[in-house]
Amino acid sequence: MQNTAHIGFGHVFHARARPQRHAFKYATYFLMLPMRSLSKSMQGSSTWQNNRAGLLSFFDSDHGDHRSVAQGGALAWLDELLHQHGIHDATGEAWLQTYPRVMGYTFKPVSFWYCHRAENDQGGALRAIVAEVNNTFGEKHCYLLDAPSYGENHFANKVFHVSPFNPVTGQYRFRFDQINSAQGAQVSATVDYFEAADAKEITPFLYGLMMNTATSPYLSATNATIPNTARYALQLLEKLQHGVLTVHFPDGSSRYFGDYHAQTTSSNPAHFNASITLHNWNVFSAALKSGDIGFAESYIAGDWTTPNLTELLKLLSSNRKAIDAMVFGTWYGRLLYRIKHLLNHNSRSNSRKNIHAHYDLGNAFYQLWLDKTMNYSGAWYEGDYTRPAEQAQTAKVQRALRMAGVNSGSRVLEIGCGWGALAEEATLEFKAQIVGVTLSTEQLDYANARMHKLGIATGHGQQADLRLQDYRDITDAPFDAICSIEMVEAVGQSYWPEYFKTVNKLLKPGGRACIQSIVIRDDLFERYAASTDFIQQYIFPGGCLPSPQKFREQAEQAGMQVVDAFAFGPDYAQTLREWRNAFLAQKEQVAKLGFDARFMHIWEFYLAYCEAAFDTGDINLMQFTLQKPE
Repeated sequence: MQNTAHIGFGHVFHARARPQRHAFKYATYFLMLPMRSLSKSMQGSSTWQNNRAGLLSFFDSDHGDHRSVAQGGALAWLDELLHQHGIHDATGEAWLQTYPRVMGYTFKPVSFWYCHRAENDQGGALRAIVAEVNNTFGEKHCYLLDAPSYGENHFANKVFHVSPFNPVTGQYRFRFDQINSAQGAQVSATVDYFEAADAKEITPFLYGLMMNTATSPYLSATNATIPNTARYALQLLEKLQHGVLTVHFPDGSSRYFGDYHAQTTSSNPAHFNASITLHNWNVFSAALKSGDIGFAESYIAGDWTTPNLTELLKLLSSNRKAIDAMVFGTWYGRLLYRIKHLLNHNSRSNSRKNIHAHYDLGNAFYQLWLDKTMNYSGAWYEGDYTRPAEQAQTAKVQRALRMAGVNSGSRVLEIGCGWGALAEEATLEFKAQIVGVTLSTEQLDYANARMHKLGIATGHGQQADLRLQDYRDITDAPFDAICSIEMVEAVGQSYWPEYFKTVNKLLKPGGRACIQSIVIRDDLFERYAASTDFIQQYIFPGGCLPSPQKFREQAEQAGMQVVDAFAFGPDYAQTLREWRNAFLAQKEQVAKLGFDARFMHIWEFYLAYCEAAFDTGDINLMQFTLQKPE
């Protein structure tokens, strides 16, 4: 923004929850003044007067301790206030957002001072904000926010009486946002008041649009150009109960949705603060028609962007009940996706095709962002997220082998051997003999090369017998132990009975199997299983997550007992964070492998989607230990 004075136009929103629920909105205008630049020129404009009488005017003496221009004015008072609080580096521009005098009359319930560093100090970054509050009794108090950031929440205890309805207790929450668009620079200031006991009381929300000349109201996205589907979607967003969502509309305007007066505390750690920028209106019709699949496809198409995809997905997931129509879509909108999913069922022929679709993207692709162990499954950090990923992955594998009862000389079967990480651990550390099966030629080639490099004999009857084979075709039973790391999810619900019966058949009496599986919450399973989602359509065709209850039922119906169930879902969220960060850091290298921008968007959405689901607890990661009766 240029260091010239502006007149802003916008709206004031006010809502009160008690003692009488009330809300209103009105159009307004205000001054946005660069006080340091203004103090040098002392000039107003044809629209407003600076320290002189006029239709619209600004007087220094209306602010601070009422100093006149001769005494240094409001700017001198501001600098003293900042120095008193140990802030000596706010020497750049000081922008004042305030109401002007109108025909000599003044009404200034609150003014905001945005105090910046010098241009040669961090590029003139914001250093402090002062909220200058006046009440109806002629009293004044200033709330100083030290080192604030745009787009974040800042808190201050209430110490000043403003409303006759509210006591001098509780807290204020301040939030300031700036958006630059073709219409001009937009600024919004949000002030919430809530009592400490129940966080119910809300005070005004102030919004404005700064520009040199008059234009349309700030929330111009409420005009008649909005498609009907978007109008309905916005009505759903008004029901958000958890977190705050900022929506930046295609015309450059913005709007907030959600629970403004909840703060992140130890008792409320899941207060999400997310934003989404719409480049067109397509996302609403896509989501209302096809739920999360349509929402994802709209992202893949570039219809919207967000600075924090995982945070946005967590917020939406936490508000599933409120925005049900956008999460699940319509039955007809998902019908074709459901049919496609059912056609991807994991018969013997389809299984090879489905595995090829995901795992045969090329070993070079996965090597770019997986850790050195080449484990493409959740790690176990044992409570220490500073632990290197390689150690956490090895800990996961070792636990699975221990729980399966693997010892020196044990004959072990791994269903879904991947790139050979568990086979390496079983042979080198546990001195076991292993048979591993996979349907991915890329993985098998890598795993066999890995064994050869380690000096481990491979082939039929050798220490490591790794095969391109469907687990249902294994005939050389029995095995002392079976391990299967995140393979059961790819089987598909209709094939679960066959999977568990096969595990039971291949185990020796008294033998154990450790099966690591992603699971979905029991209360979400029925609706999930009756539909289809983004993961099933784009990442794992034919797959289906069991719930803990369904897993137990299938194991018991196959004749095995669940003797241990270990959950470590948050560790998978951490694993996914590391994968996503590594993937994004390697985007240029991924592109060199021949993958286009659409592929990148799909994978970025996939990794963030799963991370959000683990973080919110919608899905979990479990190692189930099963035992076959003697």
